[in-house]
This record gives sequence, C-alpha cells and structure tokens, in this order.
Amino acid sequence: MSRLQDLCGALEEIRRDALQHARRLEAAHRAVNAAWQQAVALLSRERQASSAGQQIAQRLLEADHKCRLATQSLLQASQHAEKYIATHCGKSGNKVGTLSPPQGDVNAVSSDAPSSVSDDKEGSDKDRKAPYEHSHNVDTGGQGVTHDAGNSCSIGAPAPGDRSTARERWRAERSRQRAEWSVDNVDQPLENPRPTAAKKGHGHSRHGYQTTDEQQATRVRTGIAPNGLLAKPHPFRASRFRSAQAEAEALGRARTQLEAALRNGAVRSYTDPVTGHQLYVHPATGIPVRRSFSVPTNDPRGFGESAQVARQVSGPNGPFELDANGDRICDLVEAPQKTATVRYEYVPSANEWRPLTYFPEP
Repeated sequence: MSRLQDLCGALEEIRRDALQHARRLEAAHRAVNAAWQQAVALLSRERQASSAGQQIAQRLLEADHKCRLATQSLLQASQHAEKYIATHCGKSGNKVGTLSPPQGDVNAVSSDAPSSVSDDKEGSDKDRKAPYEHSHNVDTGGQGVTHDAGNSCSIGAPAPGDRSTARERWRAERSRQRAEWSVDNVDQPLENPRPTAAKKGHGHSRHGYQTTDEQQATRVRTGIAPNGLLAKPHPFRASRFRSAQAEAEALGRARTQLEAALRNGAVRSYTDPVTGHQLYVHPATGIPVRRSFSVPTNDPRGFGESAQVARQVSGPNGPFELDANGDRICDLVEAPQKTATVRYEYVPSANEWRPLTYFPEP
C-alpha cells in the first residue's frame, strides 16, 4: 500500500512537471509566433521600402535625364543666341517698327555693353542735367534701346566698332561662364579604402583658376595647400591654372584620352572571381584603379603662366634652402606651363572615373 502511495506521489510530481513544461512550451510558442509575425511585418516593410527605393531611383534617373536634356537645350539656346547676335548685330538702320527677332531666339542682355545715346541734343542735355537717372542697354538685333529711370527711351544704332566690341565681350563672357560652370564642381567624393588615401578630389581646390600665386607659394613653403589642408608629401613645386577656360581644356583633353584608353583596354583591370566580370577595383583589397594622363595645349600661354619652385642648395639634387622660421624658400618661375597632368580614380558605387588631382606643368 505504501509503495502504491509512493508511486502515486511520483506520478503527481511528474504530472506537475509536465504541466509546468507544457506552460513553458506554450509561452515559448507564443513568443515564437510573435517573433514570426514581427519578421513577416519587417519583411513586408522591407519589400515596401525596396519598392519605394526602386521608385525613387527610377524618378532620380528620369530627373537626371531631364536635366541632361535641359542642359543640352540651354547649350543649343546659347549657340542660337550667339549666331543671332553675330548675324544681326552688324546690321544698322533698322526701324523701330521692324524689330522682329526670330521666334525662339532670346535677346542678349548685357550690362557691360556700350549704351546707345540719342543724337538729339536736347536728350543729351537732359542726361547731363539728370545725374540721378541710370540706364541700361538692351541689344535688340542691331538697334540699341536705352531705358532710364526718367521713363525716357532713345533708340539709335551704335557705331560699328562699338557693336563689334560688345559682341566679342559677350562671347568672351559666355566662354568664361561656361568654363567656370564646368570646373567649379569637379572635386567629387572618392572611395579608396586606404586610411591615407584622399576621400575627395582636390585638383580644383588646390590648383584651380580661383587660387592665387601667394597660396601656391605658401604650399611650397609650409605644405599647406590652398584648400587649407596639409599636402602630403610636401611638394617642392606648385602651380595654378591661369583661367577657367585653361582648366576646362585640360580636363576635356584628359577625359578624351581616358575614354580612348578604356575602349582600347589600356587601363589596368581585374576579373571578378565569382562573376568573371571586368573590375577596376582590386577584388581582395577593394583599392580602386588610378590612371594618369599628360595632355598638351596649343595655346602659347600654356595652361598656367608660372610656378612656385622651392629653392635648393647646390643644384636640383641639393637640400632645400630654409628661411629663419625653418620654412622653405620658394621662387616664382614665370614660364608657360605647356602640359597638364590629370590623375583619375575609379569610383565603384557610381561606376565612373573622377579626377583625383590635376595641375599644370612645364
């Protein structure tokens, strides 16, 4: 009888343990079910985010395409305006009632173009008596229309020499603006994983047309570049582009050489061990490929007009001459810099080549 009671007691304990484990399993099941539901929700959100990201990417591509089309349209409009001015600015004797620029052309407005003045002596006297009145000139295809603050308007044909000067000035200004627009944002982020590698291009910020000879001299003396960063290694020579046009020319010539080298397989590349695709990034280290080009110019002034060169004792192989502060002494060497070196680095995320640095050389 006692053994039966003991057995019953043992069975009761087993039942209680089993019930406790069942409750724990039920709780674990609820937790797993909740986690599964969260995972499903996260997966759904991820898919929604992925879909939204794809839509955003598609919209960005469409926006980029529209921007390219707009840029081409602006360039074409600029060319049409230049042709229109070249064709019509040389004509005189037009009457006020016959001013009819071709449809689609935009009249060129120049604040520095020579203002036309009325041949009427009274009007000239009025201008002299009203110094507070200001005027601006609008080129309307051969006739100068001068508007002033006194609500007067005089129409006359500028002298042929004035028209030619205004036209050349307008063309030079447009060329300068286009060149500045093309180089001001050349320095773009880079993706070289080496700790000491540049994280952004620095050709424009260190050698661009906007830098000064004094900044280049400071770079040679102290190593501090025009962009305020310490240049490594410390250069013994520094130069700048003489104009935005010269800087844009160097980049354009180098880009042409880069594209030709890529077409001809003259750029070092690697093979992806998994896909077999061509890579411009080392498959093990992730270090991108770099490629340098030296380009010439036909302009007798060169890409740059001078260079700052550190003075050396006993010739080019001697030590650098230092001043009382321990900085290098540099000399301004005025000579056309007939070539330019442009060094590109591949950017894998953008699948494009970006200038790492570029500078004029003798």
